[in-house]
Amino acid sequence: YLKITDYFLGSHTYNLNYSYYENWVEMEILVKKLITEFNKRVDVDISQDETLIDGLLNHIKPTIYRIQNGIELENSIYQEVLESYPQLFDITSEVLEGLEKFIEKKFTKDEIAFITIHFKAAIDRNRVKSKNKKKVLLVCGLGYGTSKLLAQQIKEFYSLDIVDIIPSHLLTKSLEKNSIDYIITTLDLENSDITQPIIKVNPLLSNEDMEILESFNVPRRSKKVLFSQVLEVIEKNTTITDKDNLLSQLKELLDSTLVDDISPKKLTIFDLLDRTYIKEGVLANTWQEAVQLAGEILEKNGCVTKKYTENMIEIIEKYGGYIILAPNMAFPHARNENDVFRTAFSLVTLKEPVLFPNDKLVQTVVAFASKDNKEHLDPFVQLVEIANEKRFNINNFVKKF
Repeated sequence: YLKITDYFLGSHTYNLNYSYYENWVEMEILVKKLITEFNKRVDVDISQDETLIDGLLNHIKPTIYRIQNGIELENSIYQEVLESYPQLFDITSEVLEGLEKFIEKKFTKDEIAFITIHFKAAIDRNRVKSKNKKKVLLVCGLGYGTSKLLAQQIKEFYSLDIVDIIPSHLLTKSLEKNSIDYIITTLDLENSDITQPIIKVNPLLSNEDMEILESFNVPRRSKKVLFSQVLEVIEKNTTITDKDNLLSQLKELLDSTLVDDISPKKLTIFDLLDRTYIKEGVLANTWQEAVQLAGEILEKNGCVTKKYTENMIEIIEKYGGYIILAPNMAFPHARNENDVFRTAFSLVTLKEPVLFPNDKLVQTVVAFASKDNKEHLDPFVQLVEIANEKRFNINNFVKKF
């Protein structure tokens, strides 16, 4: 009972949607940095993989709870991961060092192994196969139906272009007409003039046959499809009346089978903080007034409701000055409870600094609201990093808008 209770406590404390606010912002920043650092070390771009971001946020929070409370995982996958993906395991261990410093605890090998699997899945999701398929001839001595069955299996499991299905006596003539990479056959072919790899399999592919094919580096079929290719087919055959809605529904339907190569570019703080959302030299007597002023800018521009601003103040009253993430700067925010209409930031500089909870002086308030709890992440991390630079000057920063 004690263990089960402990797990529920951990789940609540570090759950993505019911997060312990004191750690929520720091955790988002650290997860984003974790992905950025991992991304530098691999040949596939996983930096904008939303499934990875969600998965790591949901996974790492209870992981930290387990580590801090000495709870060990019952089912270890460490050995399997180390044998299958030793390089990815090492990279994951390296990039987790920053998170280890933050929690002042070391990740166990079992925990690192589970996080490695998240990164491996992201790499698989985002690795786009080459459009130039290898060309293959199927040489069969059996009936046409059996040959079609073999062809169907090959198309299902492998990314190949089957140029033709031929009987063995037409092989030489066919090779003269076509550029071929592989010959796959159900027969014992003996021809010293053939330079292409000859791969003999059974009409019904067995596990052994698949191992033989893979030993020749025959490329497996990717389960992914490019978003642009799907859209191209639809546009050629239909008239689209609501493109944004179509794209949204396709992304939801196809989910992990889709490689999104048409989404908008990565957002920056300059995309989500408009010049009209900045007020300089404002007078505020209390931190509540300062947050109220920043929230009202978002309200007046149709980004949030009044309730959202009230929630920002309530959260600071409840959890303190955890939102002060740079010298003299506070970043008030709240979760979207159907009171955010658009992701945006507002910025207010004060004539005189005001005292926030935990006796922290603040002269710049940056409020933000996120429609999907993810869209703000890149600009937010970018702004926090800029604000923590030694030469940062808020007046010079504002002049850029």
